[in-house]
Parts: sequence; structure tokens; C-alpha cells
Amino acid sequence: MCRFKFSIEEYARLYQQSQIYGKELEVARKGNYDFDTYDIVMKYLQKAKRKVGELMLRRKEQAKVHLNGTSEKEMQRSARPLYLITY
Repeated sequence: MCRFKFSIEEYARLYQQSQIYGKELEVARKGNYDFDTYDIVMKYLQKAKRKVGELMLRRKEQAKVHLNGTSEKEMQRSARPLYLITY
């Protein structure tokens, strides 16, 4: 009897994670062969890190947009207190 119960999404995420780690270790091992392979691996790892970071930032910004199309920043700006003018 299995003590752990995961959803299909959790299994898929774990599978993806293990695939990434496996490839990462393989690339690191091959990149350690000589200076040329090291340069290639480092170049593309840095590029992948930058591209993934940009994509994650875009996704985070898209998630902040509400159903009515108003961004969280715009909503915070419009929620600022107004100064009352008294006569």
C-alpha cells in the first residue's frame, strides 16, 4: 500500500523535474570534458537561465492582470486616498 497519494498534475511535475535534473547532470558531465565543451555548456546554460527568467517574469505579470483588464499596479494607484478639500 502506497503511503503517498499524488494527483496526476503532481506526478507530471515530479516527472518533469526528474527529467530536467537528469539532463542537467548529463550536460554538466559532458561540459567538464575540456575548455571548449565547458564554454559551450556555460553559454547555453546562461542563455537558458535568462530566457526562463524572462518567461517567468512575463507569466507573473500576466497573472497580475485581473479579469477586467486592470493590472494590480493600476488598481493600487486608483486606490490611493484622495485628499479632501474642506472650505
